Parts: sequence; C-alpha cells; structure tokens
Amino acid sequence: LLSTAAAANATPSRRPVDIGCFSSLTAGAAAAGCAAGAAAMAAFLVWAQQGVDWAAMQSEWALRIALVGAVIAGAAASYFAAMALLGWRAEEVRAARRQE
Repeated sequence: LLSTAAAANATPSRRPVDIGCFSSLTAGAAAAGCAAGAAAMAAFLVWAQQGVDWAAMQSEWALRIALVGAVIAGAAASYFAAMALLGWRAEEVRAARRQE
C-alpha cells in the first residue's frame, strides 16, 4: 500500500524532464515518441520480410548480405522518420552527448 504522500508523488509530472535526447519533452511525450518510432520500424520490418525466402539464399551470400543491410537501413530510416514527424530533433542528441 502506498501512503498518501507516496501516492501524491506517484502522479505523472507535466514538467519537461531531462532524459538525454528528449530533454524538451515531458516523460509521457518522450515515451509516446519512442513507442511510435518502434511501431513504425516494426511495420516496416513486417512489410520488408514479405516475399523474401531467407533460407533459400544460403548459397547466395552476397545477395543475402545486401538485403539484410537494406532492411536494417530501411528500419532505421523508418524509425527516425517517425521520430522527426513527432518533433524529435537530432540536435538534441548532439547537445546531450556534449554535456556528458
């Protein structure tokens, strides 16, 4: 059981929090942004794997490496595109790195 004081402290804060690259966002907005980026990346990965028989490419290692690289690059691009659409800025990451 939580005491009254602990329960009052457990309510989410609307103040911006300093959590690295999301220092200008509230904790809820940062979590929502991460979740949306992850969902976009997952959707891309589900789409990208359709029609590709990875096991059949055992003898074609160069093609397999190229396709894996393309899927990884596409997944990263979809994640960062979703984050950019939600207001995330790469400058925040650079500034957080400089402070460390």
